[in-house]
This record gives sequence, C-alpha cells and structure tokens, in this order.
Amino acid sequence: MEDKRLPLAQVVDKSRLERIAKIWSKYLNCPLASQGVLDMLHLADIEQGLATKENPPDHWVVEMFWDTVNEIGLDKLNHSPDSKMIAINLRQVKEACWAHGLAEPPYSTLLTHLKKSQRYAGPHRNIMSKITGSKKRCWVFKT
Repeated sequence: MEDKRLPLAQVVDKSRLERIAKIWSKYLNCPLASQGVLDMLHLADIEQGLATKENPPDHWVVEMFWDTVNEIGLDKLNHSPDSKMIAINLRQVKEACWAHGLAEPPYSTLLTHLKKSQRYAGPHRNIMSKITGSKKRCWVFKT
C-alpha cells in the first residue's frame, strides 16, 4: 500500500509557526524561532521517509508566501507570458491578501528570504503582463 501522507513541513499552517515556537520553547527551556520549528518538522519528515535531506524546505515566510499565492490563485497573480516562469507583483499579493482576508507574510522578512528561495530566478524586473497587457514590476520565479 502506498503511503499517502504529506510532509509536515509542507502542510503546517505557516501563520501558526510563531505560536508553535512559543509553546515548544517552554518545553525545551530555550528560545525557538519559527524557522526552527519548520526545520524540526522537516527532520521528522526525513525520519518518516516523507522528505529527503537534499530538498530542505524554504524559509517559513517563503512557504507562507506560496501558500497565500496558491490560495488567492496563481492564475490571478502570475503576469508572466512565459510558461516556464512565474512573475508576481508583491504589492498585488499584499492587496489580494487584504481583499481575501488572509494573513500576509511579513514583508521585510519575505524580501530577505525570497532571494534565497529555491524557485527564485533572478532580480525583479518589468514584465509585459499577460493579465493587464501593460508593464508590471515583478519578482520572477521558476515554475
């Protein structure tokens, strides 16, 4: 029988990582950051055979960003006419979070860690949007 479980590091609600870190810090008697929780969940996933060491999760804020993008709908946010890349305007993501009542990823932390993400494809640039037909300043990622 095939194992249908998903890795914990992928399915945990990223907006709750800080709360989990506070709770676990009490048990560990030392401070724990949100990324530490994500790293520990990834280690548990490796032990359960649900993940590998070669493919560690991105920083929790990047994971939260992609969860948010998927919840809003990539088709509504991806301005790229090229099917091999994704072009997203971060201001539009922020506005969509407000419109949909979603928690938005912490912006300054997100900017730092998006550049280190596995999907990052280079500096943000002007893209001729397939959505609006005009130029949009976007961050570019691999599909």
